[in-house]
Amino acid sequence: MIKPLNVLIVDDEEKAQVLLKILLQDIYPDTHQIYLAGSVTDAIKIIKSNPIDLTLLDIEMPEHSGLDLLNLLPKAYHNFDIIFTTAYSEYAIQAFKINAIDYLLKPINHEALENAVNKVSEKRSTIDIQMRIQRLESFMSGNNHKISIPLAEGNFFLNLNEIIYCHADRMYTEIFTVCDGKFLISRPLKYILDLLPEKHSFFRSHRSYLINTSHIKMYNKADGGSIKMSNGDIVSISRDNKSELAKRLGV
Repeated sequence: MIKPLNVLIVDDEEKAQVLLKILLQDIYPDTHQIYLAGSVTDAIKIIKSNPIDLTLLDIEMPEHSGLDLLNLLPKAYHNFDIIFTTAYSEYAIQAFKINAIDYLLKPINHEALENAVNKVSEKRSTIDIQMRIQRLESFMSGNNHKISIPLAEGNFFLNLNEIIYCHADRMYTEIFTVCDGKFLISRPLKYILDLLPEKHSFFRSHRSYLINTSHIKMYNKADGGSIKMSNGDIVSISRDNKSELAKRLGV
């Protein structure tokens, strides 16, 4: 049983507001107050005038995204928890999980809402919510994309910009990173290629190598060509890929 909360529901669809309110009243009949807002602008007005413990915040709305709320709201009012409500794709859901942001996937049901609210109520900490949302914004804009690396003990989430290069040997791939050393996964190089976003800095210099061009330290054109990476390793480049790499590097 959680303590009574003041809850703000922010959604541009009135039906979604009403549904969430009904679900909340059914699950938590002792909820102090439930406020409704159809936009981020309306939500800010309510937050400034009323004590809010929890905000159920839609992401995709006209005028301002739900992600804009804390950027537009003075920090003096950053004293409530947030659960995002979203109809986004699995890619975006991964972003929420990686950045420890609580979310509900539409259409929202009774059990999912109860679990999410109980989880937030148990931790009740907004100290780092601004930082987590900034990371989420960065992730979803493609500036800080992470991929999931399958390891024996579980999945490791790795920033793409921390990968120096990957070296494949048949069905295994070694991933060399800036901060976390080397990973060996039982996946072919194609597994990594398929995880990359549309716009990225990676280049397949050889059938066995995938390099992050932002980590190239030196490109040696002599003796068939080779690449020195930021960790000092020398990486091969195939004859067919030399001209394309030179073009990308502007040399």
